[in-house]
Amino acid sequence: MRAKAREHGIHLVATLYEEASAGIYYYTAFAIDPAGEIAGRYRKVMPGLYLSLERMYFRFGSYFNVFRLGEWKVGIVICYGTFFPEHARCSAVNGAELLIMPFAAPKIGPWREMMVTRAWENAVYFAPCNKVGHEGTGTSAGSA
Repeated sequence: MRAKAREHGIHLVATLYEEASAGIYYYTAFAIDPAGEIAGRYRKVMPGLYLSLERMYFRFGSYFNVFRLGEWKVGIVICYGTFFPEHARCSAVNGAELLIMPFAAPKIGPWREMMVTRAWENAVYFAPCNKVGHEGTGTSAGSA
């Protein structure tokens, strides 16, 4: 991911499984700058519950970090966290102007409306990004 950010001269947010130390894993979103440097990270605060085994594998993060990507103060909330208004609010209170929301989820009810609501509640811009395509028997709700 760092090489791709450098190659294309872009900011990139990528969710990865981070091994913090032996046997300690987090579901982490890394923000990478155009030089390929890690500008910030967010360790998922609340692992998913619905049809998920995340709680068995990952530790919970505990901070809603805000960092710079270009001219923006950015926060990240991963997938399931957007169902809780506190996650977006904590990031906004910490100074985020833009919240990036990586997802890998099927179509979930009024997903789009929930994203608009979170942006409105906190007076921030939102960039929800959902996985696209089919995997096994599931189909993600993102679009190309």
